[in-house]
Amino acid sequence: MSANWISKLGRGLSRTFHWDAPAGCVDYFDRDAERMAREVELIKMRFPHHS
Repeated sequence: MSANWISKLGRGLSRTFHWDAPAGCVDYFDRDAERMAREVELIKMRFPHHS
């Protein structure tokens, strides 16, 4: 009986401390990289002699 409550406690703690990154977090990096690339392209268009 004592092993049963310990395993339940371990499962509950593992669920509590297990963290998955939200799906939006991965998308944020992609959007940020896309925005930076767009800004670089705009700078190149504005200052063609510097690119």
